[in-house]
Amino acid sequence: MYFETKMDLIKHFALQIFDRFYQAFQAALSERQADPFAQIDRLFDLLYAVMKENEDNLRLFHTHEILNPVLEQNFGRPYLEAFFGQLAAFLQAGIDGGYFRSLDPQLYARILFALGHGLLESALLHEDPATPETLKKELAEIIRRILAKPKE
Repeated sequence: MYFETKMDLIKHFALQIFDRFYQAFQAALSERQADPFAQIDRLFDLLYAVMKENEDNLRLFHTHEILNPVLEQNFGRPYLEAFFGQLAAFLQAGIDGGYFRSLDPQLYARILFALGHGLLESALLHEDPATPETLKKELAEIIRRILAKPKE
């Protein structure tokens, strides 16, 4: 493989990682299941597996020297928009099915993505606030509480 510039190399590897995470989102959320909360658990299991599989690359990509150019070039934006769209559709299906409380699925897709991304990244890179294994379980529980319909 040949790359003209360092940015071409960085972009190639970043897009591979984005694509792998997108595949995990697709696998967990594309087909509606009887229990959407179980799908959330599956999503975190798949995302965690991708994180572990790509741990060295994720650590490398989260260094200042590489992350800043990736963010400046913004070539991950189509993936982010696809994540948000997939998550919003999942939330809307859960609302329509009576599983989730009424909420703005577009807004909550972004909120939940930011929450999950930030915490899982911190757990993987720094084991803060907990190990990734512990955090994925707790995060799934927190999201359940955010989405659940109030008990009458």
